[in-house]
Amino acid sequence: MSWTKRQIVNQAFNELGYASFAYTLSDAQLLVAKYQLDALVGEWNSYGIELSYPISDTQNNDLDDDSNIPDWAISAIYKNLAVRLAPSIGKQAPGDLRIAAREGYKAMLARNALPRERQFPNTLPYGAGNNRWGYGKNYFPTPSSPEEIFTGDGTMDDLP
Repeated sequence: MSWTKRQIVNQAFNELGYASFAYTLSDAQLLVAKYQLDALVGEWNSYGIELSYPISDTQNNDLDDDSNIPDWAISAIYKNLAVRLAPSIGKQAPGDLRIAAREGYKAMLARNALPRERQFPNTLPYGAGNNRWGYGKNYFPTPSSPEEIFTGDGTMDDLP
């Protein structure tokens, strides 16, 4: 089970020195932080970093919802959220936090930078990775329809 949105927001405030045992955050501060979290993940989604995070609408503002963020991305999320929240509480993010946030973002980009696997077209000339396999057969078989591609997990998907 992944972290809840409240846990991510609280950890971001902990990174800025607002530990929950010493400071009590108001509901308004938590709500603004959740909106910042939604905006951060939505922005990264537009860059191709898909984390399965459910961006909430104005009707559903529950901080105790599951974030669905994989464990390998949690640290990068709350550190980058802390950097974004720092000016709103009148603080400047420490240099080591900024560096850790940037490195976490780069690691997420690197993890999501793999191109989708595709089947070679039947027009690829022999000798360019397309070799015969057996008598009169191509090594890479012709797809039954041009919409079939291989996805990263090795399954077949049909594009609309």
